[in-house]
Amino acid sequence: MDTAIEARGLDQQRNLATPSNSREVAWFNQGPPPGQAGNAIINGHVNWWTGSAVFARLGELRVGDAVMVIRQDGTRVSFTVSGSRNLAATARDASLFAPASTATLTLITCSGPWDLRLGSDTERLLVSASLV
Repeated sequence: MDTAIEARGLDQQRNLATPSNSREVAWFNQGPPPGQAGNAIINGHVNWWTGSAVFARLGELRVGDAVMVIRQDGTRVSFTVSGSRNLAATARDASLFAPASTATLTLITCSGPWDLRLGSDTERLLVSASLV
């Protein structure tokens, strides 16, 4: 995938703010940029009212797959997928925001069945990657 990255923070409910459209991703700008110490978080939509979105195929990534982020200054940062997991959509995982001396990347999108009450999918897919 080749897409633009927009810097976003938290929304009014203190959740990660999502990208403003279905074809871009959002970097959590209150955390480290990709390639710097700590866990950089990038999220994107899996689907949109018009169909598939930017992270529609995120679940196809496997351990060992390459992920490259091109930062605003043109610097390329390479990661290797180290794993994936699903969390409940309402779960809070403090480890995503914990300080660390190594650079990691977490890609996040929605997964699981749609919940009308939540107005959201019931789970979140998290794909973890380590700096190469």
